[in-house]
Amino acid sequence: MPPRKRPAPPPEEPRPSSKPAPDAKPSEPTKSAPDSATPTISAAVLAKLPNMERQVYTLIFEAGSKGMWMLDVRKQLTISPNVATKVVRTLVGHELLKEVSDVRHRSRKIFMATDFQPSDEITGGTWFYGVLGEFREDTSSPLEGFRLFQGVPNLSGFS
Repeated sequence: MPPRKRPAPPPEEPRPSSKPAPDAKPSEPTKSAPDSATPTISAAVLAKLPNMERQVYTLIFEAGSKGMWMLDVRKQLTISPNVATKVVRTLVGHELLKEVSDVRHRSRKIFMATDFQPSDEITGGTWFYGVLGEFREDTSSPLEGFRLFQGVPNLSGFS
């Protein structure tokens, strides 16, 4: 005889203390700049895209400034690698998506909508610039003085 399946546990009801007040507004971000309005997907753009491209674009657009790795796109939409690559290349060709290099994972291609700027996690913050994540020499000059103050020898003359 096959083993019996256990019944699913009943859904938990939220506790009264965790419910937000009905008239309470969601908290607004503390950092707000005049040009930091959250971009929205244009209905005209979505209307022109075929079904698969629309799904991929919407998924990557919702990722925001963090972008999305190709493998994550494939897993969430359950599509083959060939289809995912073709769709993303098409969207990059239409200039709806851009490819960004992640400083933590150099071999990963992160794709994000062109409406967003990459977050500091992806670009490396003030130490790096550009979409390729190149090291900024001008930010290391204050560290040069600190290094000399600490008594660390200058090793830049060695090859």
